[in-house]
Amino acid sequence: MKLSAFVAIAAVIGGSFLVPIPAQALTDTEKAATAYWKTACDIKHGHVSRSRGGEQAEEYMREIGVSPRVDYADANATTTAEMLDKMAGTNCFQ
Repeated sequence: MKLSAFVAIAAVIGGSFLVPIPAQALTDTEKAATAYWKTACDIKHGHVSRSRGGEQAEEYMREIGVSPRVDYADANATTTAEMLDKMAGTNCFQ
């Protein structure tokens, strides 16, 4: 096999590993849960006071790209946040 053919085959094989796999988009419930979880951890570690927790959660919701008005109506968001907390082992909700 000629060197140029070998280089061409190697380039095709190497290029196949560079194809990006699309990331799964988060649902609004998962976004809200992330905001609640981040806020709970901030409160636990003293970065935010308990009285400012709601404001911080809304700020995180806006950063993540979900409306606080929609999030507060989502009953599964808090449950999902507690599940994330348990899976990560951070114990921010205790």
